[in-house]
Amino acid sequence: MICRGGFKKVSAVSLFLMTTLLVATGTAEGQTTLYAVDQSANELWSISTSTPPTSTLIGGANSTVILAEIEEGGGVIYGADTDVNSLLHQIDRTTGVIFDSLMLSFPPEGDVLTSLEFVQSTLYAGLTTEGGGETYLSTVDLASGLVTVVGPTNVGSPLGGLTYDLSRSTMFAISAGGSAAELLTIDLGSGAATSVGLVKLNNESFGATALEFGVDGVLYALANLNDPLFGHLLTVDPDTAMATDLGSTSIPGPIALTEGSLIFADGFESGDTSAWSSSVP
Repeated sequence: MICRGGFKKVSAVSLFLMTTLLVATGTAEGQTTLYAVDQSANELWSISTSTPPTSTLIGGANSTVILAEIEEGGGVIYGADTDVNSLLHQIDRTTGVIFDSLMLSFPPEGDVLTSLEFVQSTLYAGLTTEGGGETYLSTVDLASGLVTVVGPTNVGSPLGGLTYDLSRSTMFAISAGGSAAELLTIDLGSGAATSVGLVKLNNESFGATALEFGVDGVLYALANLNDPLFGHLLTVDPDTAMATDLGSTSIPGPIALTEGSLIFADGFESGDTSAWSSSVP
């Protein structure tokens, strides 16, 4: 439920319905439900963050697009296409089917989006060039498709994921592109990134991608295509960048995460998505 005019009073019935939805999204045991994209079949899945995770196929596979990044906002999942870079798809989160696409207009600084995150009603994105180069924080106008640069991140690899922590009012990102993953914070005013540290599992750095805060307040990530743990869901400590392996998702090729949750404030919920497709350098 999105309240665009600030906080609003709700009836007892509405409160009951919202509570029911919250229980479905995040359980009393601290579990939450994420959406993931399987790059091997272009399908949408749900993941329950139990240990080990449990996954359910929603559907999809209605096209040959490569969705390297997804983000939920207003009941719709947005997917950044890294095959036809100029397209931002709208996906039905109940069926996984693409029902509409927005033509993007890129600035000179870049031509592909690698990560997406709503902060209230603004869609932020990691922007770079398909052949590699500088990485920028940008915004996407969902009415016109115009991509506008906020500023350079000063990170030498694409952003494999963005996610906003409401409790800290802080945007987090994870680096991608084949090297050891690094957890970052991003200044929404300038785009500049600050390193939290290399993401490590058992004190060893590894390849990770996708980044998402669950409704349970936990930061989640995925191992990337080139890592032996590919297909596993992990948690990441936002203060230390230390990771914990929750186990295999049983999804053949998960590369992106997002979550839809209820926020009783002005704007969209803070979901994230992210992942960096193997088809993009």
